[in-house]
Amino acid sequence: MNLRISQVDCSDEQQCKEIVNYLVPHERQSLFLLGNLLSSVIPFDLYVVRQDEHIVGVLGYDLLFQSCSVFSATKEASRALGEHVVQLYEIRGLTGMKVMAHPVLDVFLRYGLQSLKDAEKVFLECDLRSFQPFALSAGKIRRVEARDVDKVVLLKRYLSAISLDQPISAEEQSKALAGESYCLEIDGKMVSVASTNGLVVKIFQILGVATDPLFRGRGFAKAVCSYLMQRMKERGAERAIIFTDRENDVALRCYKALGFQQTDSYYCVSFKES
Repeated sequence: MNLRISQVDCSDEQQCKEIVNYLVPHERQSLFLLGNLLSSVIPFDLYVVRQDEHIVGVLGYDLLFQSCSVFSATKEASRALGEHVVQLYEIRGLTGMKVMAHPVLDVFLRYGLQSLKDAEKVFLECDLRSFQPFALSAGKIRRVEARDVDKVVLLKRYLSAISLDQPISAEEQSKALAGESYCLEIDGKMVSVASTNGLVVKIFQILGVATDPLFRGRGFAKAVCSYLMQRMKERGAERAIIFTDRENDVALRCYKALGFQQTDSYYCVSFKES
C-alpha cells in the first residue's frame, strides 16, 4: 500500500478546505480535528496521509496539551501517522475512536511510551432535537469567567490524581480557560462545572464535568450539563457527545438520564512524561 504523509499548511485555505470537506461527513468521529480546523482555538500541527492522492487519514498534534487526535479510514493509515509523529514530538496524550486510535497506540507503546491508565472510554451521544432540559430549584448556574480560573482548576483536580494542596500551574490555568464552561454555585460556592470546546458543525462535546465530592448525589452535574446542552441547542447544535470511564457508573447514570446513549468506544490515553 503506497501511503504518503505530509504536513498541512494551516494558513493555506485550499488545503484546509480539502481536509474539512473530507472530515465533515464524519463529524462525530473527528470532532477535535474538525473543530480546530474551523476555529483555530488551540494551536496544533496537522498531518494527512494519502493513498493514490486521496486523503485516507488525518492526525492533529495539540501544541498546548502535547496530545494527538486521529481520524482514519484504515488501520494502515493510522499506523503510518503514528510512526511519523512519534519521531517528531513529545507525546503526552492520544484521543480518537477506538478502531482508529488503537493502531496508533500500538505504535506509541512500541516506541516506549507508557500509558498511565485504562485508555478505553464509553462514547455516548444525545439527540438534542428530542432533548428535555433538567433543572433544579437549588443553586445558580452561570458562565465561568476568567476570575474563576483557580476555582475551576481545583474542581477539575477531582478528575485527576493532583493534590488540592499543590500550587496551581500556568498550564492548568490555560486548560481551565480553554473553550466555554458553566458552573453551578450554592451560596456563592462553585460546586460543579462542565465545559465544551464549542459547536463544530452540528455536534459539540461536553468535557471536564466535575463536582465537589461534598456536593455529589444531588443532581448538580446533571443540571449544569443540561444547562450547557440547552445553550448549545439554541446555537444550532443537533447532537451532543461525551465519553467517560467504563466503570464510572455514577456518571453513566447521570448522562443516560439526560438522554445520552452509548454508541461506540473511544480512546483517551495519557502517557508518562519522558
